[in-house]
Amino acid sequence: MLDHGLDHLSQIEQGQRWRCEGVVPTPTDGWVSSTETLPEDTLPLTRSDLEAWLWRIDLTMSLMVERARRLGHQELDWQPPDGGWTLRRVLHHVARSEVLYATAFDDALPEDPVARYAEADLRLSESLTAAGERAADPLTVFPDPYGTFFTPDGVVAEVVTLERELLSQTT
Repeated sequence: MLDHGLDHLSQIEQGQRWRCEGVVPTPTDGWVSSTETLPEDTLPLTRSDLEAWLWRIDLTMSLMVERARRLGHQELDWQPPDGGWTLRRVLHHVARSEVLYATAFDDALPEDPVARYAEADLRLSESLTAAGERAADPLTVFPDPYGTFFTPDGVVAEVVTLERELLSQTT
C-alpha cells in the first residue's frame, strides 16, 4: 500500500511536469501494479512495525491530499497524450483503494482458511443483495478501485474469474 501510494504521489508530480513542461513521465523505480504481491507484502509484522507502516501510509496520503488541493479543474482533468488516466481518476483510484484497505484492517477475515472463505462468501452475498436493491437507481454506480464500472452481475463474474485463476495456480 505504501509503495503504491508513493507511486501515485509521484504520478501527480510527473503529470504536472508533463502538462506544463512537456516532460514525459517515467515509471517510478520499482513500480508494480497494485494487483501484484511482493514478498515483503506478506511478512509478519509486530505491533510496532504495523504502527510505523500505518504512520508512513497516513503521511503519504496526507501529502497526496495536500498536493490534490492545489490542483484546479484543468489540472485534474488534463488528458495525458498517451491516453492514460487523468489526475482526477488517479485520485479517485487512490481514495477507493484507501477505503478498501481501511475496511480490511477494521473488519479482518478469520485466520482459518475454511472460515475465511465462508465469511468472505457471506460478505459478498450481503453486499450483492444490497447492491441489487440499489441497482435500479441510475445514480448508483459500482466502480472497482481502477474506476471501471460494473453491474452487480459483473461483480460476481469478476469474483468468479479471480477465484478460478487462484484455484488454477494452487493445483
